[in-house]
Amino acid sequence: MPAVTLTSIRNNFSDANADGSVNGGTVQQLLDFLGGSIGQAGTTPVTGLWQTGSEGFCRNAPGVVGTLGPQEVNSVTTVFGGANRCYGGRVVMPRAGTLHDISILVSTLSGNISCAIYDTGEATSGTSYTRLSTSGAVACPTASQWNIVYDPAMTVYAGQQLIFMLSCDNTTAAFAGKGLGISYQLPANFMPCIGMNLPKMVVVSTAGTPHPCPSTITEANMAVTNTLFAIIGRLV
Repeated sequence: MPAVTLTSIRNNFSDANADGSVNGGTVQQLLDFLGGSIGQAGTTPVTGLWQTGSEGFCRNAPGVVGTLGPQEVNSVTTVFGGANRCYGGRVVMPRAGTLHDISILVSTLSGNISCAIYDTGEATSGTSYTRLSTSGAVACPTASQWNIVYDPAMTVYAGQQLIFMLSCDNTTAAFAGKGLGISYQLPANFMPCIGMNLPKMVVVSTAGTPHPCPSTITEANMAVTNTLFAIIGRLV
């Protein structure tokens, strides 16, 4: 059997037609084929709530994932609605890998913060969101730049749904984010979720002691909100 080379692949998938078909298959089939070895598996991360950034052609290249992409953050900055709260957003991992360098963009420095990653009901069941990784309480990092808060070095799988959380002990510190205008909760049982089968996309916890981010947050204490802070990580 002759060796499969990039040249032979190109020759067999050349001259794309208007309907997306090509000699030997479709463009999507080519992407899927390349995804098995040197490219992505036919999917491209998209900007927004689910997954952000572009990982390029090489499967092993670093990619940005988070509640908001760095390119989506502008001059809009937000303070917490009250001291000792934690805010978060659901993020879907676009591929398997290791999650590193949870980062935020601070606009006004004050007090202490924490970042954490929570399960959404896929890995754990019951009536509480379970913390999978955390920075613990740390000093609020430098203003006017992206800062790595901590490195979770956490193994994730393709399609895994996580909640990235940020907590703060005051209402002076301000962080890059976005006011969404509406509260984000999808229809019941639409995707993995805790307890009441209500998939919450953008959340806030105010009850108990949510700073630093606690080991568990009950479904009842995880409310939907329209305030989304930019929390990103690096997937390799």
